[in-house]
Amino acid sequence: MPTKLAATAAGLATRVALLAVAFAASLAGTAVRAALLDDFLIAAANDRVGELRSMLAKGVDPDSADANGETALGIAVRNGSLGAVKALLAGKAS
Repeated sequence: MPTKLAATAAGLATRVALLAVAFAASLAGTAVRAALLDDFLIAAANDRVGELRSMLAKGVDPDSADANGETALGIAVRNGSLGAVKALLAGKAS
């Protein structure tokens, strides 16, 4: 009986360790996505058309928004970034 209990405990410890690794990887991915979103919104605000097109080509959602719900298109319009507005509309921003 003690051997079976030890095997069960070892299996549980392995599962917990794997979950911890998966959770850490998930957090790292979230941080990368947040940094990419920040770069995307900054590019929209500063009329960095080449950066916007590159990020859109890599799959960034053209309707991405900041924590307040303001989209890249809204930021570009507010800042008078005409090139960014055109690039975002071409990228299917709504």
